[in-house]
Amino acid sequence: MAKKYTIRDIAERAGVSHTTVSLVLNKKENRVSMETKNRILQIAHELNYTPNQIAVSLATQKTFTIGLILPDLTNMYLSSIASGVEMYAQTQGYSVFFCNSNENVEKCISYIHEFVKRKIDGIVVIPPSKINDGHGYVELSKALESCGIPYILVDRAVLHLFHDFITIDNNLGGYLATTHLLQLGHTRIGCVTGPLTEFGASRRLSGYKEALSEAGIEIDESLIYEGNYHFGSGEQGGAQLISNHATAIFACNDMMALGVNKAATDLGLRIPEDLSIVGFDNNPIVNYMNLSLTTINQPSELMGKKACKILLHRMDFPEEPHKDYFFSPSLIVRNTTSKPKGN
Repeated sequence: MAKKYTIRDIAERAGVSHTTVSLVLNKKENRVSMETKNRILQIAHELNYTPNQIAVSLATQKTFTIGLILPDLTNMYLSSIASGVEMYAQTQGYSVFFCNSNENVEKCISYIHEFVKRKIDGIVVIPPSKINDGHGYVELSKALESCGIPYILVDRAVLHLFHDFITIDNNLGGYLATTHLLQLGHTRIGCVTGPLTEFGASRRLSGYKEALSEAGIEIDESLIYEGNYHFGSGEQGGAQLISNHATAIFACNDMMALGVNKAATDLGLRIPEDLSIVGFDNNPIVNYMNLSLTTINQPSELMGKKACKILLHRMDFPEEPHKDYFFSPSLIVRNTTSKPKGN
């Protein structure tokens, strides 16, 4: 059996104290020269040194673990955010525990309590889409504020909870999608929204309305359908908006856009000749479908990396003011949009 080397073995070979080795290997602030640091790291590499995680945890009072609560593991946009969190965490020596709340507020809260038991160092939370319905937001806020663990919210805001928060400029995203359709000549533009108690969904709808108003087009409530970010609501909403003579539909996420496409093709419509469709997310799943979807891009993986970076910073500087961080969306034009028939 190969010998398991310790910090003291490295210190003896490097000719320094074991405290110096510990400071260097744990990336703690120190005044050790670069030459000595490089020598310590080289020796550690040669000895194939791996730290005793239990000993490290006892010394630092950290478990080097992060909890990540997702509302829907099947949503590849959300999974892409999770991938970004994990990638950055690994570069900093942290492991990530993934939990799926399945859009359930009580389940989300129960995972927070479980993280407390496991002494998780920090939490990334993407709340359920209907978190602001009823009193769910109150209970989630209480759980987060009382757990004693640094946390960050991503993508979905929680009513009356001002904390570190990362999202996209949803209003601009809705505006870009609708403006694109207006520039093609569409005037009967439908919108399948997310649940409107969710801030991101309401902001995307606001951007849609803003673009129409700027173009001098009166808002027609019969062309707005409240969905829930899932395929089925896109299909139902698409069918209703098509029956109300929409020539183009802005679906507020790509999964619902796929549902709109299903409703249109079931009715014998061609995309984009008979109906133009714009989605939102640039969800990786669309690449596996036989649909080259025009959509609003969210840099989901980058958002996940940023969320993890901010969370780790918050652990070290808990007293700094909390902030909102907004990423900019962009329009990706593919093959599901064109001029309306007859133009």
